[in-house]
Amino acid sequence: QGLGGGGVGVPPKGGPGPRGLPLRQKSGEAFASVRARVGTARKDDDIVVLGDFNAMGCRSCSPALDAAGEREKLARSVPGFVLPPAEPACSHYYDGRGALLDFAITTSTMREARNARVSVEGLCRELGCFVGDALPDAYHRLSDHCPVVLDVVDRDWD
Repeated sequence: QGLGGGGVGVPPKGGPGPRGLPLRQKSGEAFASVRARVGTARKDDDIVVLGDFNAMGCRSCSPALDAAGEREKLARSVPGFVLPPAEPACSHYYDGRGALLDFAITTSTMREARNARVSVEGLCRELGCFVGDALPDAYHRLSDHCPVVLDVVDRDWD
């Protein structure tokens, strides 16, 4: 039998300022209640949360927080979830730089995702997160975000 479980898509509040950060943190805190509700509805609490987390940090906050710090804080603040590594470490281009805004978190009990990896594809993989002087035309024609793929075992182990 193939992979079982549930999926949740997210787009928490964006923006690098002091208004967006607490709203994104509040969104992250909601994952625990989602997990509890899923766990009571069925025996399998395997959950994948995938999407644009908008974890861009907050330079104007006190103390300041960079994007990597916000991802680490999110990973610590959602008990029972883990953050699989992403390669390359960018999924979005803005203001001439690549950043990892789109990623996945999975429940820590999801055995099928123990060694999960997030592969970032498209321009992000082609450019290796390096932008240079100008972005390719595809960036302007398609999207400033790149596709992300979560690779897990295709078996239901619980």
